[in-house]
Amino acid sequence: FYSGVIPTIMKAAVNNCIRFVTYEQFCAITSSLRREEEITVSTSLFAGSMAGLISALVTQPIDTVKTNMQSLSASKHRRS
Repeated sequence: FYSGVIPTIMKAAVNNCIRFVTYEQFCAITSSLRREEEITVSTSLFAGSMAGLISALVTQPIDTVKTNMQSLSASKHRRS
């Protein structure tokens, strides 16, 4: 195991959960507002963009912790 594996797993899990849930919610809301029976390409692109934006904003602190942990671990093993 390497330093930072737990934050890496946490970031991936949280990121995917947020992305899938927000994508579905944005698709549902946008489709109902536009009175669409099926999801169109523009609705899918909008929902995917918003889901990616929100998941990136929420998981940024976890990613920062992960990167710092990995950097500290690497500096211990660096030869001078």
